[in-house]
Amino acid sequence: MRCFDKLGRSLNIENAIPNILVNLLSLVGKTGASLLGVGVERCEGRFDAGAAVELVGPDGVPFAKGIAGAGADELTGRPRGLEAVHRDKLVLY
Repeated sequence: MRCFDKLGRSLNIENAIPNILVNLLSLVGKTGASLLGVGVERCEGRFDAGAAVELVGPDGVPFAKGIAGAGADELTGRPRGLEAVHRDKLVLY
């Protein structure tokens, strides 16, 4: 993955998503666990698909980093079915 120092780009995630992602990613290979656009409450910063982004929970604490599958403009309005970050390009911490 690309260097993640001081990105200035983040996806702010709705309340239940961080815990759901942690649980689903523990089952990688058994189920899909990509983050879809519908789970993104808002985007901070401008970015295109392929940019490094940080995932921030509702408490304001970052919990993951990944490569965006869609740009900030595409994620506006919380579209259903649009992949924000694919599970293979997502690192939890």
